[in-house]
Amino acid sequence: MNFLKYRKISLSFLILSIALVSVHSYADELSSKVTSLFREPNAELTKFKGLYDYDEYDDLEIEIFSELIEEQRQGSGWRYSTYGDTLHNNVIIYNHSHRGRKNSYFDYARNIPESRKNHRSKEDFKKAIWYFNKGVTFYAPLRKQTKDLSGDYGRRVEPIEVFTHMTKKVKEIHGEDVNICYVGHSEGGASVLYASLYFDGNFVALSPSSNAYASFAFLNKEVYELPELFDKFKNLTVIYGSEELKSWRRGRKISNLFDKLSHTNSLVMKDYAHHNFSENIFIDEYGAEILKGCGFTPDQ
Repeated sequence: MNFLKYRKISLSFLILSIALVSVHSYADELSSKVTSLFREPNAELTKFKGLYDYDEYDDLEIEIFSELIEEQRQGSGWRYSTYGDTLHNNVIIYNHSHRGRKNSYFDYARNIPESRKNHRSKEDFKKAIWYFNKGVTFYAPLRKQTKDLSGDYGRRVEPIEVFTHMTKKVKEIHGEDVNICYVGHSEGGASVLYASLYFDGNFVALSPSSNAYASFAFLNKEVYELPELFDKFKNLTVIYGSEELKSWRRGRKISNLFDKLSHTNSLVMKDYAHHNFSENIFIDEYGAEILKGCGFTPDQ
């Protein structure tokens, strides 16, 4: 009887040990793989130059604006957009979608039918103005892997490398006590899921991509196939649109996962399509949800 009891205890201990090792292994394997592929471990991030006379601009000026950005996109380090001389203690670091690499900045910011473009701007600088007026300083680095659009680095590593360096830069500017919220859309949203495992702060993922554009592909699994990691996600809000989920099975599975986990938040915004979360005409709506997920109370 005592022998059987001992065997049961030993077996339970073995199962628990295997589970703990599995969690440790998956988390360490993913982080080790991603960080080993960083290309600029000592990178400097700097503000785009020549943009900050533009509080508002018309469609002709946005072309000049875009040329200035494309001239500065490449080279050592990364460039970022921000706005305002006042340093708020609440900060958002934003990772843009795949289109920010696929298109020139003009096309990324205005990638919509001509007849509707005035109403569908995706301009990150305008986002920075909106958040500044809510008491939040917004930093949006522009990623520079524009040639190899389907490679592992641009899809699964560069967004994390940018988050890493931008975090260091923000703390240099604002101090160690700054409140950082990591936000991203689509390809950038997938990087927020990763960041929630390893970074400190709050996290809001807008329509995060499945494995075609996600770091979890290094484990050959979708995020919802990694229960070993579920307990490690922290301070995370995941937001999708009802329209995109109608035909996106993997997106529905990701949304359902974070809805079921007791320590994460999931929201589906009615009538939203995938691209709506980058369009500034809707920022009053999705921006309010981002501020809520970040734990920021807007000044106005």
